[in-house]
Amino acid sequence: MAQPVSPVPTGSRAAPPKAQARVAVSAKKKAAGRKAGAKKAARKLRPETAAQRRKDINSRRGVTPEQLEFMRRRREIKRYYVKKRRISAITLLLTRFTALVIIYVVLFALSSGLFALNLVVARPPHGEDVVYQLGENKYDTTYKVETLKYGERIKDGQVYLNFTEIAEYLDFITIGDLSRLRYLTNYSGGEEVVFEVGTTAVTVNGNMTRMPAPSYYESGALYVPLDFVETYIRGISVGVNEKNGRLVLYREYTLNTKNEKIYSDITFTLKPQTPIEHIDENTLPVDIKLATEPSRRPQQPDTGSAQDETRTE
Repeated sequence: MAQPVSPVPTGSRAAPPKAQARVAVSAKKKAAGRKAGAKKAARKLRPETAAQRRKDINSRRGVTPEQLEFMRRRREIKRYYVKKRRISAITLLLTRFTALVIIYVVLFALSSGLFALNLVVARPPHGEDVVYQLGENKYDTTYKVETLKYGERIKDGQVYLNFTEIAEYLDFITIGDLSRLRYLTNYSGGEEVVFEVGTTAVTVNGNMTRMPAPSYYESGALYVPLDFVETYIRGISVGVNEKNGRLVLYREYTLNTKNEKIYSDITFTLKPQTPIEHIDENTLPVDIKLATEPSRRPQQPDTGSAQDETRTE
């Protein structure tokens, strides 16, 4: 059965096929543009994060899920090693800082201990005994070690030494009695010291002086303050041995080419006073005798006549 044909209006013609195709393509482009604009507007409205940006980039690049998983694993491994290196650096820094602090504390403790020990050795605390050594070492002929008891040999802050033993060690010659003892050095041109026992008075080579504390005689020996021995006797060494804390007294010496000891002479700091030699007046020149004549008055200059001459001029 034949289809009825619609009548074509008079005065109009149908569009050609090419024009219709162009219209269809244009409509599709407009639809695609509207769709892309909608997506772009949607992206602007949603919150954009780093993960979302990576997802958008990967979607545009066409990355597969396997590649995404590989990239994720690689990033995790990289972060792990970065974190491990950071922890190692922090641990090394803390270790070095701790070692530096420990070394500083140890050095400070050692220096403080040595300083305190030096104070204790150099100045024994009040109420403690002192170990005294006469002679440099055990090979010395008069080597002796004894403990000076507090209250017996240490009185009022003064350490007393047995001067009789020191005199024997230094080869002194002893003269006198229990009230006045005199000690002379045993070589030509020697010197002497005289103690007034029981007092602070002492005469060194004719020069009278005072000790910080009085001497005393006990059990056949004379005891004098350590300060006198340190101050007035030369040729000996008196000090504290830092190794054992002993108060040591011994003769000073030098070694010759054969490594033999040459002991120094024992002298005193105060020297004898040299008397002024008497001068015979008869040996003086005449002008000196006239100038030193007591009955002769020196002539006074005549200032009055000099002033008159000045006025006349």
